[in-house]
Amino acid sequence: MGEEIAGKEDQERQEIVQNIRDPEVIKLLKELERRKEEEPLRYYQPMHPQLVDAHCSRKPIVYVTGGNQAGKSEWMDTEFVIQLCGWVPDSLKAVYPMEKLKDRIDARLVVSDFQHGWFDVAEPKFRHLIPRRCLIDQSWDKSWSKEYRRLKVYNAYHWWASGDWRCQAKLSTLSVMSCDQEEERHRWANFDLI
Repeated sequence: MGEEIAGKEDQERQEIVQNIRDPEVIKLLKELERRKEEEPLRYYQPMHPQLVDAHCSRKPIVYVTGGNQAGKSEWMDTEFVIQLCGWVPDSLKAVYPMEKLKDRIDARLVVSDFQHGWFDVAEPKFRHLIPRRCLIDQSWDKSWSKEYRRLKVYNAYHWWASGDWRCQAKLSTLSVMSCDQEEERHRWANFDLI
């Protein structure tokens, strides 16, 4: 259903854009599309109002259900990136509880298996969402350790809080584990987000 709605909105948007003849408006629309591609986290829009509620929840456990393509995975990936990077999308700035953000976090993402769950599904989404300026030297390869299955990103929380982009950001860490790993590996550590 979520994919249907998104598809219909895209189709309606394309029909409107096709009827626009003003070169200035066309130029502005192209610039907006470029920015959305360059900064997808900033322009993220939850598929349903219930997902806004999930983002805004202060509860330690949030349970999100829905049908196929309803936005559950996109919500989870985005919530991880928001907290890892301390960066709130424009669509949530007025409602997102800032007390959920810390100057750095340690998080764990558990996927079904590494090949499908991480490399095929989650990693491309994280690569897409994480602002480049939050990556070490703006490089995914320098931020991701395949050996340790760990992603380190700069947390922009202090940047937002102080308004000073020169302040020293701390590194947040995402450890990626899979359900097929031995149970002992899942026990140790204290995480801010799982």
